[in-house]
Amino acid sequence: MWKKLKGTEIDNMAIIATAPPTELREAINKGDESLVKALIDSWNPVVNLDFDDTEGEKQIKSFGETVDKIQERQFKAPPLAKLKEIKQGQKAPFGTAVCRHCDARYSCRAYEKSATHMASGK
Repeated sequence: MWKKLKGTEIDNMAIIATAPPTELREAINKGDESLVKALIDSWNPVVNLDFDDTEGEKQIKSFGETVDKIQERQFKAPPLAKLKEIKQGQKAPFGTAVCRHCDARYSCRAYEKSATHMASGK
């Protein structure tokens, strides 16, 4: 998209991780300032990605189709059971790991039910 809008070649592409690593969160919770500083100094939140124009076009198209479905109210939220499910190798339920980061979560009945159940300890 940037390439088309700006007419500029793309040399590199990356994602900047916004969630701190588990070790850093634990050090913050413990109040270990020297460990927090060391972990921040060693943390590289940039994840480099390979970029290919064809794949980029596919992703943009897929993203656009998803947005269209949501706007047309064709988006089907997963059932509450799915939101409570913890997949193998994961620490948090789907509703915590995925849904809490979703832009549509406040208009999603499944997320509302999940949040209510989690708040009540069920």
